[in-house]
Amino acid sequence: VPRQAPARRALSQAPRVATVRASVQRAEALVVQSRAAWLPTLSVNGTFTQLEGNRGLADRVLVAAQTGSANLQLAFPLLAVPRWLATQQAELAVEATKLDELEVQRALVSLVGRAWLTVELQHNLIAVSERARKTSLEQLELARLRQTGGLGTKLDLVRAQRELADNEGRLARARIDLTTSREVLGVLLG
Repeated sequence: VPRQAPARRALSQAPRVATVRASVQRAEALVVQSRAAWLPTLSVNGTFTQLEGNRGLADRVLVAAQTGSANLQLAFPLLAVPRWLATQQAELAVEATKLDELEVQRALVSLVGRAWLTVELQHNLIAVSERARKTSLEQLELARLRQTGGLGTKLDLVRAQRELADNEGRLARARIDLTTSREVLGVLLG
């Protein structure tokens, strides 16, 4: 298993990382929103009124049957210090959330790395425990041969049996720890 693959997988699937990424996007959207408050605005208004006829008094027309008006307004804030400060604060918030995202990613990669190394360590520990068990079996066989040949003692045989039992216990424990380590790594990888 390549060392970078578990970390990349965890970063792409972890809910906490996705939450922090969404926070960064929200903070960036707030910067755009705050900038909009101090950008120029252009307003266009228009009205058109259609009456059934001219309105007037005697021979004078006071209101024509068709009237229309339009206006165009361009507003540019010359001095928008509070808005500029709000934008600056929003930009600082973006930087802070980006740093949060990096910290969450760093912590997750660290956890995944530790879990992956623990799994690798457990594999090595199992290999060592299997070799120790094999050596204990050979020692027990040697102790039996020596006792049947009259060169060994009952104490040598008991010690060899005890050593074999200890090594079998260590091997069983290492296998259990490997299963637990794999489960932890699986949880981190999602």
